[in-house]
Amino acid sequence: MARINSSHKQIQSKGKRSILFLLFALMLGIKQQYLPISIERRSYNFSSWDREFSVSCPLSVVKNRGIYKAREASSWDNVVLITAANFGFYDMLQNWEFLAGKHRLRWSVAAMDDSLYEKLGPNRAFFTTAMNSVRNASSYHSPGFNIVTCNKIRMVLMVLDNCELDVVFSDTDVAFMKDPFSHDFGDLIQTGKYDYIYQLNYGNADAPRQHIEMGKGSNGMQEKLSEVNTGFHYLSNRSQVLRNLLRNTLTVCREKNYEQDDQVILWNLLKEIDYRLCDKPEVDAEWSSQFNREGNDVLSMCYLDPYFYRVGKPKPKEYMKKDTVVFHANFVHGKESKIRSLQHQTLDGYGWNYSRVSR
Repeated sequence: MARINSSHKQIQSKGKRSILFLLFALMLGIKQQYLPISIERRSYNFSSWDREFSVSCPLSVVKNRGIYKAREASSWDNVVLITAANFGFYDMLQNWEFLAGKHRLRWSVAAMDDSLYEKLGPNRAFFTTAMNSVRNASSYHSPGFNIVTCNKIRMVLMVLDNCELDVVFSDTDVAFMKDPFSHDFGDLIQTGKYDYIYQLNYGNADAPRQHIEMGKGSNGMQEKLSEVNTGFHYLSNRSQVLRNLLRNTLTVCREKNYEQDDQVILWNLLKEIDYRLCDKPEVDAEWSSQFNREGNDVLSMCYLDPYFYRVGKPKPKEYMKKDTVVFHANFVHGKESKIRSLQHQTLDGYGWNYSRVSR
């Protein structure tokens, strides 16, 4: 009996050691993707599956902060460029990376499924939760599409909270025809005046420096503020108002069971908060006195000139294509339509080329 008890204890001891070994291996795997950063912890009313991102900053974000590959560009040290894709959009990601790489940019990829994360690895990508991953190339306004778009907001918020960095987010159907960080977009960020800088979702302009948001129309009445486009925007880490806006967007995403995409939800919520808007999308623009709202909790915003930063409609005339800085292939359904849009609406079809894609 004593021998049996002794053997039983040895088996128990070996079992405990095996469990400890497995736990240690799992911890190593987690540390490979995430790096701890000393930050002030905040208490948010997230669900349990959101809390997994409340611990540390992803390795790929830490390694790829700074916008430019040249480390001497220290003025960008507190900004990270992020794009997002799943494996169904891997070809779109490769095309986006080719164009971004031509401007010597650096970035991190929010991988929306485990297949893409395994393909890229922790130095290039960070992974979302399995509960919110979508593996296929979802079409506009499909349930999968809405989950993916809301998940992009979740990943941006995680980086703002845990990495103490400003975020520039770009969809993979965006083409950097020129370097936006050495153009108006970068100039506006560097002023430090704005919490939120965004591409307009409607109304490409026919001439530069002409579009004024909230300006007077032909009837003399004030025009409404145009919808923001969440496929290309800058988000400041310092704004608690902006964080709350993102958090509330995620709450509505879940409450509506992903029946709406992130952009619609964020836009509807943004119109209800206090904001102040720049007069023009230029560095020397002053605040619009008519549309300033009083109070400390104000979101300072500026929009990008829709002549240089174009969306999918209306289509540009040929002479306009040479001036395009960023083109966003939205307002079409399906990946193949996006590819055609990237080809046809950019100068010499430079927005897309199959030679950039490999499996």
